[in-house]
Amino acid sequence: MTLFGISVAFAMLLVVLGTAMIVHSIVGKRRIVADFRRLSERIGGTITQRTPMAFPQITGRYDGRDASVFFHLAKGEKASIIYMVCTLSVKAASGFFLAKDKYFKTVNDPIKLTREVGDLIPGLDGRYQIRGTDAERAQRLFQQGELRTQLDVLEAFPSLVLGPDSLVAGKPFESAEETSADSLLTHFRALGKIATEMEAVA
Repeated sequence: MTLFGISVAFAMLLVVLGTAMIVHSIVGKRRIVADFRRLSERIGGTITQRTPMAFPQITGRYDGRDASVFFHLAKGEKASIIYMVCTLSVKAASGFFLAKDKYFKTVNDPIKLTREVGDLIPGLDGRYQIRGTDAERAQRLFQQGELRTQLDVLEAFPSLVLGPDSLVAGKPFESAEETSADSLLTHFRALGKIATEMEAVA
């Protein structure tokens, strides 16, 4: 085969691979949309998708609370990661940030971090770095009720923002199996119980 023939064959292979990746991506997004349609039977709301290649999102209501699932691209220095994010509204007196150590990269500006999410609160749950502005309330929250049990349910999420206005659970997105209606409802159920406990802690 001549150099020209090799170049043509290589170009054709790239076209085939590129087409296959696009088709695979579109099919994957369609599956997520189908999962969201099944989820909408429980939480109502709307499903939006800008283009067939874009990730869809859903907004609705779960047990009287605003609920949503969307995808976020986090750009790092070496790689970008797509996160699946579940949110649920809450009306809590204060908020907390939970992050698993191996997923949490210390920022260069600890003062800014403390200003945005509060001081580190030790001794609450060994799985997480927990930050907040109300250590007393955090102690009561972790010592009473079922918060740890609900965090077990949300074990796959390496970071969570708990209040004061919204509960936000984010995880690296790995496959469309994660968007099944049953799986997402399990997450919302756990977040709902956390919301109830946070609102009850004086």
